[in-house]
Amino acid sequence: MKVLIVSLLVCCMPLTMFSQARVILNSDFETPTNPPNSFRFYHHSLVDGWSSTSSSGLMEFWRSPFNGVTSASGQQHIELNATQPSDLYVEICMFNNESFTWSFYHRGRSGLDSARLLIGPPGAEVQILRFGTGNTNWVQYSGNYTNTHGNTLIRILLQPISTASGNQTVGNFIDLVEITGLAPVVEFEKNAYSDTEASGGNIPNLIVNGRVPSGGLGVDLNITGGSASSSNDFNHTTTFIIPEGNYDGSPSSVVSIAPNFSVNDDFIDEPDEDVVLTLANPQGGLIISDANCDAQANRSTRYTILDEDITFPIELSSFTAFSDCEQTQLSWSTAMELNNNYFQIEHSVDGINWTKIGQVPSRGNSTETQHYDFLFKEIFVQNYFRLRQVDFDGSFSYSPIVTTKLTDCNLDANILVYPNPVHHSNTVSVKVNTLIKEPLQLRIIDMCGRLLMEEQVHQNRHDLNIEHLSPGVYQVLVETANTHFVRRLIIQ
Repeated sequence: MKVLIVSLLVCCMPLTMFSQARVILNSDFETPTNPPNSFRFYHHSLVDGWSSTSSSGLMEFWRSPFNGVTSASGQQHIELNATQPSDLYVEICMFNNESFTWSFYHRGRSGLDSARLLIGPPGAEVQILRFGTGNTNWVQYSGNYTNTHGNTLIRILLQPISTASGNQTVGNFIDLVEITGLAPVVEFEKNAYSDTEASGGNIPNLIVNGRVPSGGLGVDLNITGGSASSSNDFNHTTTFIIPEGNYDGSPSSVVSIAPNFSVNDDFIDEPDEDVVLTLANPQGGLIISDANCDAQANRSTRYTILDEDITFPIELSSFTAFSDCEQTQLSWSTAMELNNNYFQIEHSVDGINWTKIGQVPSRGNSTETQHYDFLFKEIFVQNYFRLRQVDFDGSFSYSPIVTTKLTDCNLDANILVYPNPVHHSNTVSVKVNTLIKEPLQLRIIDMCGRLLMEEQVHQNRHDLNIEHLSPGVYQVLVETANTHFVRRLIIQ
């Protein structure tokens, strides 16, 4: 009899749903890590690189030497027939007519188990191999695949067919699923960046997808346009070395070109300037193309240097901005004002496109220190603010730009389930200690992966009636449009 054990110890791990790498991440199923000599069930959202078609979303991990089975590679392997027969797959980003070599290890559990390998665009996979293996040894299967479907995602799918015992929840061990032969790809993360001259931050990033070998791979960062001049406005070296490693093309695997590009602060009142950087001359099989499979290839990017050395018609003593997870407090003061009508406050999330967010009347004429405040009740991760000072005759000028960047408003770190443990006759509350801009989806799942409750969270505190739930351990999933976070709930 199989005892269902769902591990909740890995809920603090990053939820890596991105699965479009040109290498297979976690190919030998070493994470999440089981205790020695055990098996565990994990929701596939907690498993790097892999997805499952199981209705519960659970994958079954074995750690050597549980039940006398030693993994083919490393310390862990998976059982394809977990709580139900379900498909296991990864998706990779490929170009037309590209080829790769695939391989994996298979073993039966109590005798001859059979399964098949399918490869192709999602929803249009075709059978590549049908295979069956006994339970005495691991057998490695391998072959080649060529993509003839254009530039697209290709799914590699393992599907169970039968088990020796006839029990469709036990059988078909899989380990070390690999692909080789695809060259790594690189592009700029975005086609435009900017920052103030004094800050010189927000340096462009490269998206990399694939395996970069030992010693790294080089690509040139050529200057192909722009009004900024080298040495005076920026410093630049040409060949950039991408460090070795396995990259999955996701936002978490970007590489900054900061070692090769920096901005100089010259304290000269001048217009904003820009520089165009273009990727060229890739080395060692590296490809400059679409690295994140979004059908766009950012081979060039424009970096705009925002000049803040502007002469302000009034004597501005200070201009500051402080952002927390709910609002931004802007404060400024003047030592002298002449024919000053009002201040218009402007906001930007990229330092390029500006929006008016408010207006504050001024004192008109003054030779004494004047203080002003403005509260901005919207929150973005990166914020740029400036003042547009307008005279009575309509002439205007801009203040220096101030910036704020939020680094401590992570949603995961601000979700609290309490009291926990809780008696089933009581109410349990979910508290979100950050600004909720859109409804959050809340689900409660039992140890068998069954959905028991589903509600929407609109406020910072959401109460749940759990009288109908039996004592036990549950998962509380709080979901956004892009990802979700898991909390363990113990009901007594």
